[in-house]
Amino acid sequence: MKLTTSKVWELDIEGINCEIKFWTTEYMKKDDYNTYPKGGIWNSYIYINKKSIPRSFHKLVPKIDTNRGRQCFRYYDLPIGMVGGTTFFDVFRQADGDIIGVKIGNDYNHIWNEHEFTNETTITKDLEETINEFAQLFPNYKVWSHVDGKYVKPENLEEYNKKANKKYFDK
Repeated sequence: MKLTTSKVWELDIEGINCEIKFWTTEYMKKDDYNTYPKGGIWNSYIYINKKSIPRSFHKLVPKIDTNRGRQCFRYYDLPIGMVGGTTFFDVFRQADGDIIGVKIGNDYNHIWNEHEFTNETTITKDLEETINEFAQLFPNYKVWSHVDGKYVKPENLEEYNKKANKKYFDK
């Protein structure tokens, strides 16, 4: 299957990095092909860094299970779920193997959501709902400052960045 079209939207919702992807192939675009009635597949993802919730991060790394002889994460045990269903989970590791982040996602081409009107606007709303759920479960989460790489509360980020910029540029 050769990928023919792909669009990516990168978002920041309450300091959490999110991504929306739409992709398709020529085969999916055929009129008589009804497995992908939207002409392709929509995916959404959220990325959570361990430094955002260092004491609680272990809750976002599910146990490993064996499925059809392959090891996989039991992402259905996650304390948060993507709107429309969690269908993807992956980890980011340092060179020594330590997990430093997770990627949680949803594939919108399933029986339970294939008839919904899906586009980047509706998926953004779904991501906002997922981030709200995350913020309720982890109310002390922090977000990355692009100025100095430190992690601060999302509601303090703008003011923190202003002060950090001033500190660096007033030298």
